[in-house]
Amino acid sequence: GYCLVSTANKEGKHVLCVVMGSIGPLNTEWKIEDYFNFVDTIALYDWAFDSFEYKTLVSVSDVVTAVEIDMAKGNGAIELHPQSDVSVLLPVDAVNQVSLNATLDKDKLIAPVTAGDVLGSAEVFVDGQSCGTVRLVSTVTVEMDRMQYIKTKIGDTIRKPWVLAIII
Repeated sequence: GYCLVSTANKEGKHVLCVVMGSIGPLNTEWKIEDYFNFVDTIALYDWAFDSFEYKTLVSVSDVVTAVEIDMAKGNGAIELHPQSDVSVLLPVDAVNQVSLNATLDKDKLIAPVTAGDVLGSAEVFVDGQSCGTVRLVSTVTVEMDRMQYIKTKIGDTIRKPWVLAIII
């Protein structure tokens, strides 16, 4: 039979189509429509472009998690947002369950933190299947409380065994 390998783009969707073993003319009087590899390919493209769409699973405006920043001036609690949107090609009619698994780069986050700093990542799942990972960033700047920093350093120094030995 006749075969055709082709690609097409429409509305940001890029599709590769492979049609094999299609019926074709046995004589030269047939028109192009009579080559079923072309007809089958058009039908497959129509189906693919009509049946699938890009869906944004996570947006930069979404709050993924909130974290505490040690030695921060003021509140010290910040929200982490995705660094970029995460979009996936999914069936048009599907109702999907989206979940995230956030992981921080460090066990303890310490000020200062600058807006845009990457503080972790989140794995994105659709219906329990991993679809990718996105970096998590701070959208605010958090300054260090200098007094709290000095107190912490003095306390750390006093707790050292050699300092305790000298004091006693």
